Amino acid sequence: MVSLCKENTEGNWKTHIQRHLIEAKPDVVLCNQLEDVALLPPRDTMPNTPVIVDLYAPRLLEGLFEIDNGHVAHQLLLALYRADAYLIAHELQREHWCALLRLAGIQDLARLIVTPLAVDVQPNEHLNDLTLVGGGRVWPWQNPWNNLRSLLSILDQHNLGQVTWFSPPDNHIPIKHPRLQIQPWGSRSNYRSVIAQSTLGLDLNPSSPERFLACAFRHMEFLGCGVSILSANHNTLTRSEPKLCHYVDFENEANVLKALQTRTPQRRLKGFQEAHQPSNVVGPLIEWLTSGTCREVHSHCVIDALVATQQNFDAMAQLEEMETQVEALTLTHQKQTLLLEQANEQVQQGSASLLKVSTALEQVSAFKNDIAHNWADLMHQQQERINNLEDALRLAHAENAKKSAELHAMDLLRARLENDLQHVRAELDRQSRSRWRL
Repeated sequence: MVSLCKENTEGNWKTHIQRHLIEAKPDVVLCNQLEDVALLPPRDTMPNTPVIVDLYAPRLLEGLFEIDNGHVAHQLLLALYRADAYLIAHELQREHWCALLRLAGIQDLARLIVTPLAVDVQPNEHLNDLTLVGGGRVWPWQNPWNNLRSLLSILDQHNLGQVTWFSPPDNHIPIKHPRLQIQPWGSRSNYRSVIAQSTLGLDLNPSSPERFLACAFRHMEFLGCGVSILSANHNTLTRSEPKLCHYVDFENEANVLKALQTRTPQRRLKGFQEAHQPSNVVGPLIEWLTSGTCREVHSHCVIDALVATQQNFDAMAQLEEMETQVEALTLTHQKQTLLLEQANEQVQQGSASLLKVSTALEQVSAFKNDIAHNWADLMHQQQERINNLEDALRLAHAENAKKSAELHAMDLLRARLENDLQHVRAELDRQSRSRWRL
């Protein structure tokens, strides 16, 4: 299985799809976005590859509230004509899609495959206090605020519970109330944890043609976490599972109070959860895949009339892509030009700094040369002084040796004189003693 995602693809999305499918030669192609079906390779390049399109929502009914200049209807009809099988979320949507298939010239209505939304079962652990949970992204055809105000007013009057409301950051909530707790749009596990501790789930969007046929993921999250739903609109669940998804007029206080006392029928809930296990909801699709084939295609006036428009859409898409590329290249050029200017300025600044450094080096070199020259003169003078001192020292040593010799001679002379004196004294002493004797 290979998954292609437009957000992760660079370049032309149609070119990328066609090149990849022609090279991969898949057994089956499943398109989750109906607008991508018209971008697939022609049938003659993939004659034995069935194409399945997921008709996840009544897009024509949603388009009543959007400005699309007919794009949605155009894409939908081309998707129906190009595909070989169609996934719908509920049996109650069959009549709606059968009519559109006939409009596109498709007679084999057995190719509509019901694949309900699956549930992820998590035990409910709600406390005794009344806790209601709701929220989600608010689309142009939805306006839950009046019903939310009415509900909060009723809860206030009867001093009942609180409402936890999940909202993405780009959706403004025009209501502030002490019983209304706003939860940021975070992880799915945190979202389901809050639901699993709640008493009832809320769908406060008023009735509309879109809601009448819609199957909401938030409904599956509520029922998967074991809480039944109070719905302000008629949808597929209020018609097929009224015990699990109750229609409530939130302008009627008695009706709301009665609904708040309703508890989820566990037996019915478990049956619903079992029927909507992933392994069960994909059964019809798997059965079709075992024997499904490409349908026989005939020319149809409605589809033929759309060819020129589709070619114009393709051309406009290519033009838009080229304009985007030109804009990106222009922006890149501007950035690179700015970087080049900054680089030139830095080079100029570097050159000026280099010139200053060179001048400083020259000055340092001159100073170094002066110091070396002065140092050489000083060394020469010091060497001459040393030589003079050495000569003086040698003279002093010679003079000292001469004086030492003279002192030695004087010592010898002194010793001899002392010896002579000693003899004279001895002679005098002898003569003196001899005189007295005569």
